[in-house]
Amino acid sequence: MIDNDIKATQLFFELEFSKPISRVGFTGSTLRGGFGYTFRKIACGLKNQKSCCDCILFGKCVYSVIFESPVPSNSTIMRKYQYSPHPFVFSYTDDSPKNSGNGLNKIVSIIIIGKAIDYIPYFIYTMKEFGNTGFGKSRIPFKILRVCDKYGTVFYSDSKWLNPQKYPHIDSQEIYGRETLIGNPDKINVEFITPCRIKYNDHFVDSIEFHVLIRSLLRRISELSYFYCDKQIDIDYSRFINQSQFVRTTSQNFKWIDFKRYSTRQKQDMKMGGVVGSAVYEGDIKPFLSVLLWGELLHVGKGTSFGLGKYKLTTA
Repeated sequence: MIDNDIKATQLFFELEFSKPISRVGFTGSTLRGGFGYTFRKIACGLKNQKSCCDCILFGKCVYSVIFESPVPSNSTIMRKYQYSPHPFVFSYTDDSPKNSGNGLNKIVSIIIIGKAIDYIPYFIYTMKEFGNTGFGKSRIPFKILRVCDKYGTVFYSDSKWLNPQKYPHIDSQEIYGRETLIGNPDKINVEFITPCRIKYNDHFVDSIEFHVLIRSLLRRISELSYFYCDKQIDIDYSRFINQSQFVRTTSQNFKWIDFKRYSTRQKQDMKMGGVVGSAVYEGDIKPFLSVLLWGELLHVGKGTSFGLGKYKLTTA
C-alpha cells in the first residue's frame, strides 16, 4: 500500500428530470459544464472579471479554488504549471437501476477530495440551482430528490439540507481493507468505461500498457495528495515504475472514441476523445493494488473532472 493521506467523499445525487435527456455526445461533459457555469454564478464575488487569473480574489474565492485550482506560489511540485488537478470527479453512467423505468431519474456521483470536502454545501446548492436553469441546450429542468454518500449518510432530501454533523470519507484504511480482501492476484482485468486520455511521451495513447497506467495513476494520486491533503507520498518513484514494467499485457481490446465539448469559459470547442475497452494484465500485481483501487475512485488521465478515465478492476 502506498503511503498517502488522501481522503475523499463520494456523493450520490438522485435527480429527477422533467423529461428524458438526450444521450448525444458525452453526458458527463454536459453535466460538468453546466455545473461549473452555475457554480461561478453563485460563488464569484467579482463577476465583471473576464478571467479568474486576473482577479484580486484568484485562489481565495471558492470558485477559483474548486474550478481554477491554481498552483500555490510556494509549491514544491508543478511549479511550471498554472493549475493543479481539480479536487472533484463527476461520474455518470446509465448502468444504475434507478435510470430505468420512465427514464427521468438519473444518479450522478461527485467524488470530492481532501480540503474541498468542506465545500459540500456549495456542491449541493449549485446542483439545485443548475436544475432550475436546466440541463443542456434544451434547458431541461430537474430537481434533486436526495443526496447521500456511500455509507448512507443523507445530506439533502425533500428540498432540505439536513446538516449532517460528520462528512464520512473514504481513506487509505478503507482502500487497504479492499486490498486485503483481493489478496495477491497474478492477473487482473481493467475495463475502461469512459474515454481515457493518457499522455505518454507527449502523445495520447490508443492502447494502455500497465506501466503507462501506473505512471499516470501515481502522478494523479501524488498531486491530489499534495495539493488537497497536505501530504507528499513517501515512495521510491523510479523503483516503483521500473517494477511496473514487468507486468505484461496478455490481452487487450481498445478503441478510440472522439467527441467534442463547448467550453463556455474558453469560448471554443474542445476535443475530448479517448480510449475505451479492456486489458488483462499479468504478473506481480500486489504492489500496485492500492494505486489501482484509488484510481477506480479518482479516475485516471486527463478530463477526470468531467468523468473521463473511469475504469473497473476485476481479478481473474
